[in-house]
Amino acid sequence: MKQSLLFSSLCSLLLIGCGGGGGGTTDGTNSATPASLSATTASNLGATVISAASDTETFDMVASIGDTWRFAINKSTGAFTVTPNNSMYSLSTETGTLTRTVSGDFVTYSLPNRINLTQDIRTKSVSGSMTVGGQTASVAGTQYQLGNMIASLEGTYNFLGSSRNRNPSSGNYWPEVMGGQLKINSDGTGKFCASGKFVGSTCTAIDQSAAAEEVNARFTKDTTPNGGFVKVEIWSTVTNGWLNFGNLMIHPGDFGPAFMIDHFGPNEEGVTRVGNYFAVKTQTLSTSSANGIWKCDTPSGVATLTINGTLASINSPNETPATWTETLSFNKVNSDNLSLVDLAGFMNMAGTNNQGSVILPLSSSIAVIEHNSASRVGICYKTQ
Repeated sequence: MKQSLLFSSLCSLLLIGCGGGGGGTTDGTNSATPASLSATTASNLGATVISAASDTETFDMVASIGDTWRFAINKSTGAFTVTPNNSMYSLSTETGTLTRTVSGDFVTYSLPNRINLTQDIRTKSVSGSMTVGGQTASVAGTQYQLGNMIASLEGTYNFLGSSRNRNPSSGNYWPEVMGGQLKINSDGTGKFCASGKFVGSTCTAIDQSAAAEEVNARFTKDTTPNGGFVKVEIWSTVTNGWLNFGNLMIHPGDFGPAFMIDHFGPNEEGVTRVGNYFAVKTQTLSTSSANGIWKCDTPSGVATLTINGTLASINSPNETPATWTETLSFNKVNSDNLSLVDLAGFMNMAGTNNQGSVILPLSSSIAVIEHNSASRVGICYKTQ
């Protein structure tokens, strides 16, 4: 967690040569509750819970290994079913019984060596880790699915994510982190602007130290029986055709519409890439937007972040030292020349000479953070 990939040195979205406006203000002072704000976002999107049964919770999950899993739990008995969709590992449906514990606004789901999850009841997001068919992954999920209102996705979003080769070449997975902005039109067409932001409709470099890269995209509703998600494709000028990018899940959080994307598909060199991407409607954060206690998945294990305004106290037991503090900058990212540049909706954890971690809050209960040492993003979730 102590070092970070510089935001403006991110690779192309299509990973050539790599081994293979929107929202308002999140000011933290709104009198509306996270639950009511999340419900309003869901209504505006035309999103509904996947299961309306009072005794069942059902989540669509993105898994860091490049799978989409549907996870259903009986709230009374703890009986659960995991149904893999589009599995890259030929995983089969699994069942079992877990322990479901409610504490205030949070629910934990626990089954030793298989499931360790936390849900924020207010926003209905869930995250943590799961093992299915011997495959262990960090996961994030939502109880919501989008109807046929693709037009409701229209807007500008910030995104941050990572991917790697599904089958390593010469033992190297060629992991990469990418970030920037995404614009979606009312007809489901759109563009990714990697290492950049949209000024009007133009994909523009965040600063002068690296070029922005624009890729056309399209978004269509999945209509299969277990599909609660949106299919994402990107246009390749090399193959002159659409490439599958993955499945997009809707998280209607209190910060506005957010996406969790299970990325799986070939790049322009025909190499299958897998990973996760996350996005949220572009907005301005206040210095109280991330207050609370968070658990974050890191290359060294699970770390605890206690955030109060611009100060983050970190406890990461497997690092030396195990505790330290960092300064947070809001609506900023770090650039190649070690300066901070403006980009609404992102946070930056200072590190040394501004070489800090970029953080993207998706709601008041879930965020993603980049990790340079492993060239990937980790999921953070609030515990109180």
